[in-house]
Amino acid sequence: MKSFFFTLLLFGLMLSAIWLNAVYLDRLTAEMLITLDSLPDGTTSAAIPRAEKLYLQWQKARDRVALSVCRTKIDRIDDALAALRVYFEQRKTADYLAAREALRICILDLREDGFSPK
Repeated sequence: MKSFFFTLLLFGLMLSAIWLNAVYLDRLTAEMLITLDSLPDGTTSAAIPRAEKLYLQWQKARDRVALSVCRTKIDRIDDALAALRVYFEQRKTADYLAAREALRICILDLREDGFSPK
């Protein structure tokens, strides 16, 4: 009987960890999408703080996300962020907008890894 309760407790802890991870991924991706949506449609200097905020959000959360998300999705977000920054710095508006949409798709793909807790 003790082993049954221990197994039940362990099962509950695992379910809690899965749910908390899904909530964390949902919150992180929602914040990143809000920051991404606040970026302007052009490569104006007003976008620099917002683009840097997006990059810092990802760098801060990257190691925690790596615990539960496959490496290819993390690399895709890294690549999309790098492309966004490069095209922004080079003032290539069309490429910048394409990179911004590619990053949006990568973030939405990351969001799908967790179930929607809402």
